[in-house]
Amino acid sequence: MAKRVEIDRPLSPDNAVLYGQIVGLELAILECNQLGIDVERVDYTDWRRPCLIVKANAVTQQMLRQGKAFNYGSRVKNGIRVYLNHAIINGVKIKWESSDYRH
Repeated sequence: MAKRVEIDRPLSPDNAVLYGQIVGLELAILECNQLGIDVERVDYTDWRRPCLIVKANAVTQQMLRQGKAFNYGSRVKNGIRVYLNHAIINGVKIKWESSDYRH
């Protein structure tokens, strides 16, 4: 078992911001797990607000139908139009792709 290390100094402002983002991601992943949404990866494209990329399933379809999630665009992938969707869970944006705009 690893020896516990005590931190002698407080987090710097930059480290505190990053730590807060990581804790937010952790809580959002736990909430996604409770809802039955599988997380594929974390997207750090916007470094100020990382988001979660999730797999589309019946839960994400239901979120779209209930107005808890929204379509924000589309693109063509291998000759097929793919719709881009997002929702906010615990203050973290989750994104996924679906083949149907309306679900």
